[in-house]
Amino acid sequence: GLLAGSLNTMLATKQAVIARLNTLKPPDGEPANTPTGGDGRDLLNAFLNFGQLRHDQEEFQDDPVSPFHYPVFDNFAQQREVVGMLATNIYWRLHFKTTLTNEVKGIVCVI
Repeated sequence: GLLAGSLNTMLATKQAVIARLNTLKPPDGEPANTPTGGDGRDLLNAFLNFGQLRHDQEEFQDDPVSPFHYPVFDNFAQQREVVGMLATNIYWRLHFKTTLTNEVKGIVCVI
C-alpha cells in the first residue's frame, strides 16, 4: 500500500521520508483498502479536525497529501536502531495557507 513503501524505506535508510503525493482516492474500479472500509479520507478528516483545534477548522477537500515518517532511535550513537517513528500527513493546502498570499496562482517546487 501507500504507507508500506515509505515505512519500509524509513526503516531501511534510518532517515525521514516524505512519501509520494496522494489524493487518498482509490483508482477507478478498485476497492478501498483501509481497516474501516473507507478510502482514508474520513480518517484524515478526523485527524485534521483534531489538529486544528486552535484554528478555523476546515474539511478535507481531496487535495494532495503526503505521509511523513520520522525515525525514533534507541540512542544517539552511530550504531543505533529504529525503535519507533513519528508519523503525520502533510496536507499541502493547509501547509501553504499561511505561507502564500491569495494572489499566488501556483508554485514551483525544486527538490
